[in-house]
Amino acid sequence: MVLSLPENDAPSSDTADESTRSDRSMTRRPTSRGVKMDGSVVENTSSDRSEDPEVEVRLSWSGDSQKNNKNMHLITFKHDYYDKEESSTAGSIPFDERQDEAAPDMEGFPEAARDQKSFKDDKGKDSDDDDRVLGVPKKLCLALNIAVLFGIILAVLLSTRNRGGEETTSPGAAPSEEGGGPSTQPTNDVTELQSMMPSISPSTEGPSTIAPTLSRELQFASYLLSAEGGVEYYQSLNSTSPQHNAIEWLSNRDERLLPPSDSDQTQERYALAVFYYSAMGQQWDHNNNWLSGDSVCKWYGVFCDNDDQHVDDGDRHVVILELSSNRVGGSFPIELERLTMLSSLNLGFNLYGQKFPTELGTLTSLQYLSLYFNDFTGTIPTEIGHLSELTALDVSFNSLTGTIPTEIGALSLLTDLSLGFNSFSGSIPSEIGMLSSLPLLSLDYNSFTGTLPSEIGQLTELDIVNIIGNSFTGSLPSEIGLLKNLTELSISSNSFSGSIPSELGQLTELLWLDASSNQMDGRIPSHFGNMKKLLQLQLADNDFRRRLPSAIGLMTSLTALDLSENAFTGSVPIELDNLVNLQRIFLQGNGFVTGLDGLFCNLTDLIVFQSDCGGANPEITCPCCTICSE
Repeated sequence: MVLSLPENDAPSSDTADESTRSDRSMTRRPTSRGVKMDGSVVENTSSDRSEDPEVEVRLSWSGDSQKNNKNMHLITFKHDYYDKEESSTAGSIPFDERQDEAAPDMEGFPEAARDQKSFKDDKGKDSDDDDRVLGVPKKLCLALNIAVLFGIILAVLLSTRNRGGEETTSPGAAPSEEGGGPSTQPTNDVTELQSMMPSISPSTEGPSTIAPTLSRELQFASYLLSAEGGVEYYQSLNSTSPQHNAIEWLSNRDERLLPPSDSDQTQERYALAVFYYSAMGQQWDHNNNWLSGDSVCKWYGVFCDNDDQHVDDGDRHVVILELSSNRVGGSFPIELERLTMLSSLNLGFNLYGQKFPTELGTLTSLQYLSLYFNDFTGTIPTEIGHLSELTALDVSFNSLTGTIPTEIGALSLLTDLSLGFNSFSGSIPSEIGMLSSLPLLSLDYNSFTGTLPSEIGQLTELDIVNIIGNSFTGSLPSEIGLLKNLTELSISSNSFSGSIPSELGQLTELLWLDASSNQMDGRIPSHFGNMKKLLQLQLADNDFRRRLPSAIGLMTSLTALDLSENAFTGSVPIELDNLVNLQRIFLQGNGFVTGLDGLFCNLTDLIVFQSDCGGANPEITCPCCTICSE
């Protein structure tokens, strides 16, 4: 390495003092010389040097190879050109006062370079002030030194990384004894190179290593499967698993080319891809745009919020998944929980045929859940209680068994509970009374037993109660009369007994009352006459006795009246002729003896009128009957 010095006949310690140098007149432009590390002088005859002072920075290396003690020093020097009549003299080359305390090893440098002094002005005072060195601000010198240092460090690190353990030339090596050139030695230890630099503290760590860059696929795995174990978990997956397929598609075949991350957009895209592979998406009747480069908001059955063309896809979230009647099957992946804004999930009328998925309990934003007609088996998991935002739950037409979990009471916002056409058993939990917002209770065609809990009277928002086709026993609770908003009460095909509570007469909004096919007895309460809005009254196949109350004639809105297969006796009340809107009348299977002669003959909309009037010895005469039973 060469240090450039202005021309002088021979660098020595006998140069003139500062006052003598300042008196010399400038007459000519010097050539430059250099001093090698071994002390020899090299000529440089460049003629293009500027007359202005020039600051140069050179890096000198010195060391004792035997002691393996290497130091690096930065030397700042200045060319001053004095055109004088007589001769020119080179400026001194002072070391920066801010160098390390340990002086550099100057063995082999010319004497002039070892005995440098600061320049003085022609009055014997320091040039400029204490903040300048050789006329150059100290801060500039320091900045240049630091810049060179970092450049050297970067070059060394890059060289080490690229060449690894190859043989490299040590920039701080002492001249070899044989050839005079720099010695070479293998080095792949960054800390050894750093130890040569006074501004860098030697590292106590081992050799620097660069972690191998993860592939795009493993980066996705690292982000998306971090909770499961990241890359290690991903590598343990079966290559045909939905999770593996989803990440492989997302990283290698997804035309959208999302960067690896755990952003909401990436999470949702991954979740839907797992769902597609889990639910046999290839066989769906409709899978338009699924696993395409389009936004997930354009995939069939997927709906997002912020349906504005000016809203960036990254700011939109999946809120509805509507894939009913689409041949969806396979398994239900827990990854759907990543659809954190999903409010509606409709997978009704599909081909699942497996146990009811407990993973549904993680979809805590759901408001609507429809899984009807899927042949799900097993029980409703207790995790259903986690869906506190749920307003509609429809799992009808499946093969579910067991009891209704008491956690159902946590779904206080439910407005639709449809559990019909399953094989549920046991009694209805009293916690059902906590569903104070519920307008629809559908438990039809199961195997429920026990009595109807009195807590049902707390469901004051109920509009429809359908518990047809179970095995409920006991009497109807009188609290049922508190359901002032009830329009439909269907309790047929059970084993209810006892008499109808008179409190039913308080249900003035009732349109449909079906209590047929039970074991109820006693009389029909006269309070029935208060239900003037009733359209259908079905009390067939019970054990009701005695006479019909004439108050039935006040139910002028009736279109269907079925009192068949009971034990009514006496005469049919003439007041029934006021039921001018009747279309279907069934009175057979009772003990009526009179009152049918001319009854209902003026009904213009009559479709069927059936009574006991057939046989060789008819008990009663019914000229307007359309069917006479024997």
